[in-house]
Amino acid sequence: CYMNTQSVKIMGRSLLPKELATYYRILLPELLPESVHRVLYMDADMLCLEPLDEIAESEFNGELLMAALDKVINARTYHKRDIGIKEDAPYFNAGLLFINVDLWKRENASERAYTVLQERDLLLRDQDALNLVTNGNWRELGDKYNRFVTEEVHEKPEGVVVLHYVAGCKPWGPWGVNSLKSRLYDEYKDKSPWSDFTYDPKNTRQVRLLAKTTWKRGNKREAAKLFIKYAIRKLSGEK
Repeated sequence: CYMNTQSVKIMGRSLLPKELATYYRILLPELLPESVHRVLYMDADMLCLEPLDEIAESEFNGELLMAALDKVINARTYHKRDIGIKEDAPYFNAGLLFINVDLWKRENASERAYTVLQERDLLLRDQDALNLVTNGNWRELGDKYNRFVTEEVHEKPEGVVVLHYVAGCKPWGPWGVNSLKSRLYDEYKDKSPWSDFTYDPKNTRQVRLLAKTTWKRGNKREAAKLFIKYAIRKLSGEK
């Protein structure tokens, strides 16, 4: 569905556009019509490699949602303890959520999560809030539906359905400090409606970062051109 970020309200309260992204997952079930009973949410930094039929055909048995375990945060017992979750309780990653919309609405989960976010300064914001609100009432999906990517991936990993380019490791920002070159991502991008989209640097800093990344990847001639472009922009005072 389409959301006008200039006018969206949550629980009757207006939100600034820059705040809205924090609430996408929380808002979604409330925005859907009564005819929708289940919904699949996926982060924009995910790459779907295989059909999601197995999830789509799954039936809820009283759970609020289905998600994959966040192996990184789950191992940090101190984080779970700090936010009020038992150290031995599983903690999910909110990048992919299959939500039981009917139960979500009945249990007023959006309002409860919003209240948590307003009252507490949580490190992982909505993900922490959702783990608190579900209070263990969720079903674990396999790691294949939320495989974290922190290194360059060029071939499709066997058995993986969804790749998740977590944190700052993204394959689409070639000037990024943690930019990941990925033939696999490029292959899927070429099949998409955005195949012709180019990632041109928007400011002087991005020109410099792209130059460094290009040099690191061995394209010395192109990197030299970018360094010259950076120097000209810097000397002329362009931002």
